Amino acid sequence: MSLADSSAENKVPFRRDHLTRAMYGHLAIYGIFLYSFGPAQPLLREEQGTSRTIAGLHGTALALGAIIAGILNTRLAHRFGSQRASWIGIVVLSIGILDLITLRSLPSTLTGALISGVGGSIAINSATTVFHDHLSTAQAEKAIAEGNAVAALFGAIGTTTVGLLAATRFGWRGGLVLALIGIVIIRIFLYPKPSRIHVPNPSGRSSGTLPKHFWIGWISIVAAVGIEFGSSFWAAALIHLRTGANASNSTLTVMVLALCMGIGRYIGSRGLHKTSIDQLLIIFFIITAIGFALFWTANSTLMAFVGLGIVGLGISMQYPLAISRLIRLSNGRPDLALGRASLGAGAAIGISPLLLGFLGDHIGIQKAYLLVPALVIVGIIAVLASPTHTSSNK
Repeated sequence: MSLADSSAENKVPFRRDHLTRAMYGHLAIYGIFLYSFGPAQPLLREEQGTSRTIAGLHGTALALGAIIAGILNTRLAHRFGSQRASWIGIVVLSIGILDLITLRSLPSTLTGALISGVGGSIAINSATTVFHDHLSTAQAEKAIAEGNAVAALFGAIGTTTVGLLAATRFGWRGGLVLALIGIVIIRIFLYPKPSRIHVPNPSGRSSGTLPKHFWIGWISIVAAVGIEFGSSFWAAALIHLRTGANASNSTLTVMVLALCMGIGRYIGSRGLHKTSIDQLLIIFFIITAIGFALFWTANSTLMAFVGLGIVGLGISMQYPLAISRLIRLSNGRPDLALGRASLGAGAAIGISPLLLGFLGDHIGIQKAYLLVPALVIVGIIAVLASPTHTSSNK
């Protein structure tokens, strides 16, 4: 896209119609789920009496779900269209959430995490494709950032609910109940009728190879998602270790991570296209590193709170920017790019929390958390090696 085209697009009013708001709602539901279920891992581990490594398998189950969703992405988009595919994902997600709410055994919660990972990833991948089908490129990128801001802000509500209910008879699963309530609200008040009847492309679903620069850029989304999920799954455990806060209060403190992610995404969506998308992503990686240094060395709940808030600001735009970069590097095939991105996100979701849990069991959670700055470095290198303005990605 030329600068002139981008400038012209930015002058067109941004349409937040029923369809756009409904897709924001889908992102918000997955945000509530992730930031209820992820920070509750220490509570679930205590409930089931497992090690950190075993508890980390829930992240692996989510990851496998995201990988399955990545494989299915282009097939569902071709057969049903992105709008209906997103709703299919929400229905599957609700089945997984019901499993996690009603069942208690380790095999059951792992199954629930797997189903939720499949459904949630299908929903957000398809919603992102809807933005690109429904809006201009510049507006779609803004919608991705805004939608993820909404997801993070509602995720903060989910995390807060977990922390407040953890010590009551309702338990941490109250946050998951919020997600189900949200699905009903979206279905009643925001559900848009498909803008047009979907007719599968007679030439078949998107397929083929993607440019070399796409796959280099793909590494940045692995790093970004690894940082986000590693932080959300095990930050409460590090806060407990460093400050002595109980599990419930530690989980509640993680609320600031999701809250600052939401704030950062909202502010970041306003700054898109005012500077290079590559430079922006590098800046947010650096902010994450600064926040991590404060969080990792914190000896008080207040310092941990401040450090984790800065980490949240840094994480905030990493995923939206990394996704937008991959779509730019995909030669106009967003559904194929998002399917491949989901494979990378799935790998990160599976490896990061599990590896942190494994290392935490063997060398301590504080040393294990050095994985985060390592991922920051990898992410920055991947961005530098796959500039979106280069002609070699074509």
